[in-house]
Amino acid sequence: AGARIILVIPYQPHNEFSLVMGAPINADGERVVGDVLGDFGRIFERENLSNLVTPMVKEMLAVARETGCPVVDLSQTLDPDNEEHYGTGRIGQVNELGVPWSGAEPSDVSSGFIADLLLHALSKSQKSVIYIGTPRQEGEGK
Repeated sequence: AGARIILVIPYQPHNEFSLVMGAPINADGERVVGDVLGDFGRIFERENLSNLVTPMVKEMLAVARETGCPVVDLSQTLDPDNEEHYGTGRIGQVNELGVPWSGAEPSDVSSGFIADLLLHALSKSQKSVIYIGTPRQEGEGK
């Protein structure tokens, strides 16, 4: 079997994360409330991020159609309102290495789901199709 190409549309950061201001946490990794400047930055970024990303996504989808490549759409997979899809899984939670929550990185559950989604796309015939899904904690049902 030869090389395979899968195009991946990036996920959105969590709505509580700012690309400029970072996560709403203090130096100890605890949630910070009432950060007016950070809150304003997050709102501004959230409202303008799609203006930057949408043209890129349209080009990726056009390339997928032209070449017959599958697409894994992480923008429709991770929920930017769900803390469990990002970082340590909860704002204010620090992992066993002392690393605090980050709304820019997928959680362990989401990372595993992304890997499974890529493996699923690789297991199918090479064609232009979009794969999405929803990561869930073990025991969350269906």
